[in-house]
Amino acid sequence: APAIMPATRQALVLTALAAVACVLFVSSFGAQPQPTLQAFQPSIRVQRPCMRMSAPLSRVNTRIRAMDAAASPAGSDETEKEMPPGFWEYALREPDLGRGARRIIQVATPFAPQGGKKIIVARVGKEGDIFAFDYMCPHLGVSLADGKFGVTKEGLTIECSQHKSVFNIESGKCEDWLPGSGWNALQRMVTPACNLLTYPTLVRDGNIFVDMSKAKVRGSFEEWVEDRPKMKGRK
Repeated sequence: APAIMPATRQALVLTALAAVACVLFVSSFGAQPQPTLQAFQPSIRVQRPCMRMSAPLSRVNTRIRAMDAAASPAGSDETEKEMPPGFWEYALREPDLGRGARRIIQVATPFAPQGGKKIIVARVGKEGDIFAFDYMCPHLGVSLADGKFGVTKEGLTIECSQHKSVFNIESGKCEDWLPGSGWNALQRMVTPACNLLTYPTLVRDGNIFVDMSKAKVRGSFEEWVEDRPKMKGRK
């Protein structure tokens, strides 16, 4: 047999390698399993998200039920502008307020717990009763620290040192608004009478407390103390 040329042998080797590669390529496709309908069933993939959402949905339903619930009657009359009743605040020791004396103090309020409001606490009258009222006259904001105490048929009063308006220090009612003639008479024509804001007071265990709620109902002092444990030990 004639000898096979080197170029012919090289061509035969390449042809054989190509045939082997084709066989391996075709066999690799045959080894993969054919897809079945079960692999594309959506039941499992659909159920899992629903199971994950079940807990959040239950929490949302709870919030909806809470929002639909009726408001408590105790807080139905409270608004942001109206202070809650029974907001008793410590003012000073009773022995520190003698007969005929007045003290200017800063007392916390429900909407101003830091700093609070400046008021006057005074002990006047034959019985030595304690009264609390605003530091400033409701007319022009003049300080009542130098106001003159007096007595009328309505009760104890204080007179503004600047325009001589007279206010009942228990009810706050204005008993004489800008009296006299001249400048006061002109002001009366354009400025309606204003009442003085007063606050209920309470003496307990030698301490003077002031109700800063501006409410008609004073509230329970005992309930207030239970909500403020720090006051239980004050002596």
